[in-house]
Amino acid sequence: MQKSSIYILCFAAGIGIVSVLYFLSLILHIPYIACVLLSLTALTLFCRWTNKLNTEESPANSFLPLLILLTGVIIITNETYYQATKYGAWDAWAIWDLHAHYLTDADNWKNMFLNKEHAHPDYPLALPATLAFLYDPFPGAVHYLISFALHYSIMLCVPVLLLLQTYKRSILLAGIAFFYLLTRDIYLIQGTYYLADTLLALFFMSAFIAVDSCESDNRYIVLCAAMLGCSAWTKNEGIVLSIVFMVFYWRMLFARKNLKYTFIGLSPFLLVLLIFKGFYAPGNDLVTSQHGDALNKIMNGARYKTVWLAFKKSVSNYYYLPACGVALTVLISIVRRKALPKAISVILACCFIYLLVYIVTPLDLEWHLKTSIDRVLYQLIPATLYILVMYFTGGSLIRFRGGFSSIRSFPR
Repeated sequence: MQKSSIYILCFAAGIGIVSVLYFLSLILHIPYIACVLLSLTALTLFCRWTNKLNTEESPANSFLPLLILLTGVIIITNETYYQATKYGAWDAWAIWDLHAHYLTDADNWKNMFLNKEHAHPDYPLALPATLAFLYDPFPGAVHYLISFALHYSIMLCVPVLLLLQTYKRSILLAGIAFFYLLTRDIYLIQGTYYLADTLLALFFMSAFIAVDSCESDNRYIVLCAAMLGCSAWTKNEGIVLSIVFMVFYWRMLFARKNLKYTFIGLSPFLLVLLIFKGFYAPGNDLVTSQHGDALNKIMNGARYKTVWLAFKKSVSNYYYLPACGVALTVLISIVRRKALPKAISVILACCFIYLLVYIVTPLDLEWHLKTSIDRVLYQLIPATLYILVMYFTGGSLIRFRGGFSSIRSFPR
């Protein structure tokens, strides 16, 4: 892994660490200043630990990647200036930012769980707890500036991390993936809506990057597991993504020699998620609103057609290039009579589960698709772009044999 990439992963993990400690401080009635000191200590120890990992230095002739990086930063900053709104989209101020403001009140934060009509208090708290931690010392008049700064940083980290981890494989493909992502309207719009989807996309892509670095140092499994834990602590969809990832990479993550690393990285986030879901959050509306007709929906062919058409439209409008890359990967595997690479299998399995959720949704199907399918597929795109660049340049993306794929390495 690039040395500079470690800093971005530390930033991502820092969001998870701060949010966990802040949530625990509310439960245990720990004063805010003590939470700040604990957070600073934890972040310092974590950053010192990452400095011990095996990393790669940037090559001396890195002018072109630097030029691409600076150009991209200018583009995304300029576009963000014109796209961003003061309070973000409806979901931002009615759900995520609202939860953050509840959490700033140490005495009454549990009232958040009474607001069940449209505010979705069952959503995990990585983003709201981080915002609350940052909001607490400042007056409400500047909270929107803090929110903008955090979301802009997250939105910038995703393409930058993608470029840093792929340009040594192929500057051409890395540049294409980099500029493709940061010039997509869907990426800029979702990033400036101030929702949790870009944060989830960062965590999920980071998990693949971390697992890809385990060949040089198996301690990277701590980072991989932490990114999976952060994904689950960010959104309900993140729980699905993390479980699918662990199913396909279970032999690596839960091998005897690696089990302690997986436990260290995953356990803090799994613990707070279980506390949150088990003792505070109400049931998820997609689960609690089921009325025993799920089987009828599964047997209803018209629902499959509706979901497929919506999926195809979303891919055609926003994700055509990565979809073509995935299709080409599948075709190569068929022609070579080899199993799909595990990383591609993870992406396809996540898509399949998302589509199955739409099939059995208790909500109005067309409304549910219209309001969310573009966004949930968006969560997978940065990871997909990283996987495709590594695949077509002969990157490892792990040569570990096992899981649901017997492929030994990517084609060269």
